Amino acid sequence: MTWKICSSQKYAAGGTAWEIDINTAGTFTLLSSGTVDVDVYWGDGDVETVTTNSVDHTYPAAGTYTIGIKINSGDFRPYYNSDAAADELVTLGDTPAGWSFGAILLDAFHGSANLTTVGDIDTSAVTNFGGAWISCTSLTSFSLLNTSNGGNFGYTWYNCSSLTSFPLIDTSSGTNFSNA
Repeated sequence: MTWKICSSQKYAAGGTAWEIDINTAGTFTLLSSGTVDVDVYWGDGDVETVTTNSVDHTYPAAGTYTIGIKINSGDFRPYYNSDAAADELVTLGDTPAGWSFGAILLDAFHGSANLTTVGDIDTSAVTNFGGAWISCTSLTSFSLLNTSNGGNFGYTWYNCSSLTSFPLIDTSSGTNFSNA
């Protein structure tokens, strides 16, 4: 199974969603941390309101599906932290207007070895970037991130050995840069 998070489209109730494209022969696990209240459009006609940090969805047949994640309240913080599903992440696309990761991206995409690109994602509220992209060994680039509120950058890009471009970022609030 391979999947990517890509740009948003309109969904039910007039909202927008962060999309995930997957190519699967079975079950996909959506992982997050913190308080969760999102609608997940699984791409096979099923829609589910999710309030837990780990939810599995089994597809009726192998194929490519587009999943939309729409925030109902609060924020959505991915938390893959070297889980096996992290290897299947390919691209992070743009987040829709009003999207929030909250204050913590700690280990959000840690171990996503097949992640190649990070698009325009809204990180303006994030204060803890610790390990967010650690060991994303295929990551080559990402758009400018708003890191002005970031304090912890420890291990944020550690072992991102394929980075070929790196935008200038504001780290003026930073207090921890160990192995960043």
